[in-house]
Amino acid sequence: MDIITLEAWEDSDYVICINSKPVGGAVSKSRGESIREWLNTAIREIKGIATPSIQEVIETLRKSNPYPDDIFIEPTKEQYALFHKLLKEHGLTLDKFMGAEGRRVWNLCVDKLGTILKELEFK
Repeated sequence: MDIITLEAWEDSDYVICINSKPVGGAVSKSRGESIREWLNTAIREIKGIATPSIQEVIETLRKSNPYPDDIFIEPTKEQYALFHKLLKEHGLTLDKFMGAEGRRVWNLCVDKLGTILKELEFK
């Protein structure tokens, strides 16, 4: 069922309706039929454009991880404790550095997601 219809208006004029609601001004019947047909075709084509699923976006992000686990090995609890101890000896906290790094990484992720979505949008 088409959501774009052409309805009789006044005298010999017609109006284009989307979901039974008039849009735009009155047109002749032949002009209205042309516009209605074009809009319905455009809507079908737009619906046919593949949009990436959330899973595709996640897989793309995982593949582009610049810190693979086999190269950047996760620190042990003992190593974190030593790092915390060394910072504490100099009046510093791990939170300050992790917060700064977390913000930087978050912003890079948001930027990367934006780039990926733009690339997928045009496939």
